[in-house]
Amino acid sequence: PTYILLSDIFAGEIETFVTLQNYYDSLIPHWFLNINELNEVLDKLGYGLVMKSYVSSRRLEVEDFLPMENFPYTYRIDQTLHLLFKKN
Repeated sequence: PTYILLSDIFAGEIETFVTLQNYYDSLIPHWFLNINELNEVLDKLGYGLVMKSYVSSRRLEVEDFLPMENFPYTYRIDQTLHLLFKKN
């Protein structure tokens, strides 16, 4: 495709990691991505980042910021991202 749009991506200036998310009565894996690693992968596939914007939303009665107090500071991100990549 000419464009790839990734919406509401949990990515930032953090180390890539996976954790378990409590989802009703289940635990599901949830990935947090290093933005630079993600950009490198898409670059190798021939895509360049053309737009990055922060997601504005309400989660757990908190406006705009993710409730991540249960993670060490170095693993936290404030907001998720919309990322648009275009084929080079």
